[in-house]
Amino acid sequence: MSLRRHHPVSLIRIVNDPSYTHRFWTIELAIQLQHLVIHQEHVPVPPRHNDQWRVAMSRVQWEVRVENGRYVKVENQTGNYWLWSPHGQVNMHMPERFGFVQFSQDPVNSTKFLEDPSWTARYVLGELYYAQRNYFEANGKRYAASVADLDTLPLYVKQGLCIDVPRIVLDSVAGSYVASVSIETEEKTAFIRQDRYFWIEP
Repeated sequence: MSLRRHHPVSLIRIVNDPSYTHRFWTIELAIQLQHLVIHQEHVPVPPRHNDQWRVAMSRVQWEVRVENGRYVKVENQTGNYWLWSPHGQVNMHMPERFGFVQFSQDPVNSTKFLEDPSWTARYVLGELYYAQRNYFEANGKRYAASVADLDTLPLYVKQGLCIDVPRIVLDSVAGSYVASVSIETEEKTAFIRQDRYFWIEP
């Protein structure tokens, strides 16, 4: 990804000076949007009014100690992860849990957020993907043919409490699967496969 620096980090004094407490710091980056939609030719750039993208932003805060007038990172720690949208796990590779960015031409603070009618389907199929991955590792590299076999799948998914119970179609030759749920409000069907690729069809 090519980044064009818009402004450097802004600080009152030099970095890593324990004798001085900074009141704040800022950084701004200008990112070329076309680099964020590689292999997504159907996504318009620049975004249109009310288009929504899923975006994750994270900052890791490490514990430090002062040695000889300098900050030193404390070893054998996991760090504190700050995210603008919680993932529920220390894992930045969960796109179905990314936050929403909605582009708008409306005046600032006047935009109405648009609910994604497919969100429930996306979330439920994401839960199924992780449950299938766990099953695959625990059962000789094969996938389950039914949600009833997925021990780590939440009960509300198995019982269809949010949306209808996911359907699974196995391809035993290819060693793959496709799972689907119906989005009744949209009269569409959402799908996910073993590589987490998600799509919607009429």
